[in-house]
Amino acid sequence: MKQTCSILLIVCLGCFLAACGGGDDSGDADVTTNSTNTVDAVTEPMADITMTGGPTDDDAPAPQPSVPRSGVLAIGDSITNGYRAESWANKLARFRGVQVFRSGINGNRAGNVAGRIASELDNTNAAMVLILVGTNDSRSNSTGGDAFGRILDTAIGRGVTPLIGTIPPEFESLEPEPEPEPEPDPEPEPDPDPTDPDPDPTDPTDPNPDPIDPNPEDPPEGSNAASRVSFVLAKNTARVNAVNANLRAAAGARGVRVVEVHAAFANNRALLQDDGFHPNDAGQNVIAVKFGEAF
Repeated sequence: MKQTCSILLIVCLGCFLAACGGGDDSGDADVTTNSTNTVDAVTEPMADITMTGGPTDDDAPAPQPSVPRSGVLAIGDSITNGYRAESWANKLARFRGVQVFRSGINGNRAGNVAGRIASELDNTNAAMVLILVGTNDSRSNSTGGDAFGRILDTAIGRGVTPLIGTIPPEFESLEPEPEPEPEPDPEPEPDPDPTDPDPDPTDPTDPNPDPIDPNPEDPPEGSNAASRVSFVLAKNTARVNAVNANLRAAAGARGVRVVEVHAAFANNRALLQDDGFHPNDAGQNVIAVKFGEAF
């Protein structure tokens, strides 16, 4: 009986020890390792991952508001620059009380303005551009080609409102022509055969014929002053009209308003300087008022 009780006591003690963790150590080590890895992955600070990981909404740059365009760009040639007279662009700024950026370059033709208007609009951020160019094209016997269309396309493409003016009339110059400097007398060449007669002036083989008129568009020599003025005016008018027709066509194809500067001059020679094509102060006033009425 006592032996049986001892055996039962030993069995119970073994069960107790097994329940308290007295089993195989290697199996428990595997479980413990796996549990630690899982916990580390789950309990890693989530706040740190959010703040130090990939880009978040807080890291994205704030959208920059676009600066609205304002002011007026006046672009053109020496007329806009104000050759020997205050520029119409300056007068317009006073007449209308608006900010005007003047960009006139002496000698510019329509092609020059087409090449620089983009940078001028970007630099000034103007909301409107007033274009007056073409006089130098006219004086070069050119209509400006497709340059007027390129000027307008650039402005429209940037969301800028363009207004383009016709060029003023051109008259004859009243400035005295400089007297040519006297040429030194050439030393006479010795006649190789003084017994030969001089060449016949009517002989078509004459080695020194009269020079051909270098500019057949000029009036013939000997014409009176009135005839010369009439001839030059007609020639200049045809060239000016060709430029204005070209720029009107470019504007009409794009729905751009044309400012009729030419008509405002009404062929009044008194509005131009002695050179016949640069407006004087009164002529600059006419241009300023005409552009001012357009907007």
